[in-house]
Amino acid sequence: MPGRFKTLPEALAYVVPRVGDPEAAKGQILALLSRRELRATAERAQNFFVWKVDPMFGGGYKAHRNLDKRMIPIEPDWWASCIVDWDAGTAHRPWSLDDFAKVGHKQPYQTLVDGVLLVAADIQKHWQAKINARILRVVRRKAASPKHAPRRRGRKAFKLGPTVEAMRAAGIEAVNAMTEKQMADRFGVSRDTARRARDELRSEYQTTELTTFVDI
Repeated sequence: MPGRFKTLPEALAYVVPRVGDPEAAKGQILALLSRRELRATAERAQNFFVWKVDPMFGGGYKAHRNLDKRMIPIEPDWWASCIVDWDAGTAHRPWSLDDFAKVGHKQPYQTLVDGVLLVAADIQKHWQAKINARILRVVRRKAASPKHAPRRRGRKAFKLGPTVEAMRAAGIEAVNAMTEKQMADRFGVSRDTARRARDELRSEYQTTELTTFVDI
C-alpha cells in the first residue's frame, strides 16, 4: 500500500475484501477511528457559527464562516457526531436542532470536512494481518488434508464419492423414491455407480423403516 495517506473511498475498497461485507468494513473503520487506532486528517475543514443580524439590517440569523483550515488532524470524538459520506470522502458535522432551525435552510452543516485521509500504515497494520491469517488457514487446511493414494492402472475409478454427496444433498427420501435409471440420469453416472452410491447413503441412515424400491 504505497503512499502516506488513503482517501476514505480507497480505504473502504481495501478493507471490504478482507472483511467480506461493506457495512461490517465501515463499522470496523469507524470503531478504530473512534479509538485513535486509525488516524485521520482533513484536507479542508470549514466551520460556521450562527450570527445574529442586527435589526437595522433586517434581523434574523445567518451562518458566518470562519477561515478554512487545511490538513488538520481529525480527533476521535468527531466520528460520534458527524455524517460520513463514504463515496465523497467527507465527514460533515450537522448543527444542533436549535441552530439548524435558524440557519439550516441556507447552510445544512455546522462544519464541513472534505477530503478525509486515513494513514495508510494504520490501514495495513490492522487489515493486512487479517488477510495473512486467512491465507495461513487455507494453507494449513490443505496441508492437513489426507493425500490421495496413486490411482491404480486399469479401469477408471467410480465417481462414488461425489455421487454420494450429491445424493445426500438431494435427501434420502428423494433418492429412495428413484429408480436406478432415474438416479443415473439425475446424477450423471452409470446405474451401477448410482446403485453403489445409494447403498452407501442408506448405510449412513440407521432406520428400521421398510421402504420399497422399484428398479427398471
